[in-house]
Amino acid sequence: MTKSKNIFILLTLSSLLLSAGCIRQNPQNSTPQLREKNDYNSENLTAESSEYEKEMDKLYSTPVQIGNNKLLVQIADTDSLRQKGLSGTKRLTHNQGMLFDFTNTANRRPSFWMKDMNFSIDIIWIKDNKIIGIEKSVPAPEINTPDYELKTYSPPGSITHVLEVNAGWSDQNGISVGDKIEL
Repeated sequence: MTKSKNIFILLTLSSLLLSAGCIRQNPQNSTPQLREKNDYNSENLTAESSEYEKEMDKLYSTPVQIGNNKLLVQIADTDSLRQKGLSGTKRLTHNQGMLFDFTNTANRRPSFWMKDMNFSIDIIWIKDNKIIGIEKSVPAPEINTPDYELKTYSPPGSITHVLEVNAGWSDQNGISVGDKIEL
C-alpha cells in the first residue's frame, strides 16, 4: 500500500470514530451527556430535584434557631465563602439558609449585593446573637445586569453574622428586630 492510501484510510477511520462519538447513546445502555429539550419530562425533573435536594442537605447541615423556628444553614466563614455566598445557587428549601460569620474578620459593616443570584432573599443582620435589622424580599437581579447597576445592602450597624433565607421567610415565621438567635 502506498503512503497516500494509508493516510486516506487513517483519515477516513478517524472521521468515522469522531462522528460515532457525537451520536447520542441509547439511555438504556448508558447515560447521555447532553439532553434535548423534550427529554425533560416530569420524571427527569423529579429525579434531578431529588438529587439536588440530597446535595443541598449535605451543605446545609448546621442548625440555627430563632424563637421556635429552626433552620439548617451553610456556614460562610472565610473570605472566599463570604464573597461567593449564595451566588449561582438554584434555590433553597423552606428551612435552609446561609450564615455569614464575620467574627474572624475586622469588617463588621459589610455590603452585600445580589450578583449571580437566582432567587430573592431576606437578609437578616445579627450582632451578638440578636437581630438588629432585616432587609426583606431583596430581589434577584435581571439576567445580564451589569455589576455597576447592582444595588448594595448594608447593615444598620456593626454586625457579627448575617443570615440569608428565602424571601418572605422572616414574615412567614414572625421574625423581627430584637429576636434572639441561637447559633
